[in-house]
Amino acid sequence: MIRKLLALLTAVVMLLGLSCAALAEDVPVPEGRRQITFWHSMTGVNLTAVENLCTRFNESQDEIWVTPIYQGAYDDCLTKLKSAFGAGTAPDVFMMFELGANYLSNCGYVIPFQDRFDADPFMDLNDLVDVLQNYYTINGKLQCFPFNPSSLLLYYNKDAFAAAGIEVPKTFAGMKDVADKLKEAGGVKYAIGLNVYGWNFENLLASSGSYYLNNENGRAGLATEVVYPDLDVTREILSTWKDMVDSGAAFNYGAGQGTMDSFYAFIAGDTGMSLFSTAGLQAAKGAAPFEVGTAWLPIVHEGDPVSVIVGGANLWMYKSGDAQREDDAWAFVKFYAEDPENTATYSMQTGYFAVRKSAYELDSYKAYLAGNPDAELAINQLLASPADNVAGGANTGAMPELRQIWETTMESYLAGDLSLDEALDEMRTQSNDALEFYNEVNGLE
Repeated sequence: MIRKLLALLTAVVMLLGLSCAALAEDVPVPEGRRQITFWHSMTGVNLTAVENLCTRFNESQDEIWVTPIYQGAYDDCLTKLKSAFGAGTAPDVFMMFELGANYLSNCGYVIPFQDRFDADPFMDLNDLVDVLQNYYTINGKLQCFPFNPSSLLLYYNKDAFAAAGIEVPKTFAGMKDVADKLKEAGGVKYAIGLNVYGWNFENLLASSGSYYLNNENGRAGLATEVVYPDLDVTREILSTWKDMVDSGAAFNYGAGQGTMDSFYAFIAGDTGMSLFSTAGLQAAKGAAPFEVGTAWLPIVHEGDPVSVIVGGANLWMYKSGDAQREDDAWAFVKFYAEDPENTATYSMQTGYFAVRKSAYELDSYKAYLAGNPDAELAINQLLASPADNVAGGANTGAMPELRQIWETTMESYLAGDLSLDEALDEMRTQSNDALEFYNEVNGLE
């Protein structure tokens, strides 16, 4: 028990970055420097990496001073951004997760990365990892520069799996097939920890080669309705999910805080396996009192191609109307983007992916991957994913609402308040209403 508590505390410290050290945002701007602000959502080791990047930029020249300012989780930051846009007080550069990409690309408040790049090219854009360039090319332009991309992996307790004498499951249903042995011989309370997070479902859906929205996920035309509720594979994923929970093979940690709760439970050794972002790999391996293993995301059917949806965040620039501020913001984004060493360094410090292909040719990054097979495994999964409209994910500004609808309805289904048919009907009706409202309000047709 003591070991579990210590592991949990260590994970909290690593993830939240509990420290008495002064934050970079508290450092005064030196006299004679023009300040730009950079909103981000990083904590712990990831915060340290962000501050290191800003320090390197500030030391690289003597005219501009970038101040990183933490704004909470991605969802919180997006809410604050929308208010700041309206008030004209948005930051010069900001980090935003993949779910906000469509909204930001169409809101009129940002400068597309492609616009500045075309006037000041400094690299071959094909040096970007293909799935990243594909995901963030919206309206025919690369809208932002990828910063800290992640993907979904299966995390598992290697010690428990070895004690149970079982292989790592390759399919979603296969996770339940090994549950009894894992609980009996592996010493875990639950074989599987599951949290109701829409990104997990979206990845499982993509792994079957299926779209979430019509018009090829809204990438071949305007998305006007969800298509996933009408697919047999959706019924299979949801019913398998519920069967895992009802049978006791899995514990449902729910939505919202459930993501962190399930992570902490895994770190403490209460669960034998779960689905988590690659972003948590450093914290998990550093805190768990057992050997943490990772594997590619379990697919729905044997033989399905690998197709994962990118997570993480990117660098965006605010259209302030002040030419000097916009030039200074571009200087900071360009500083990060133009040197492959920067993205390699950020990856090595955090566990996120390097975004430029040339970073993978650097001796330092090759050595890092050779010494960190879990990181290499995650990167290989990303590189194996096709740059198509399935892996491109759902392209609509209504996606935050659609994900919330899925999560709320899924919780009701898991609780037994809705049948599978009722849950799918709710998801379909509410999601299509949300899409219609979003498209109408924003004049999209």
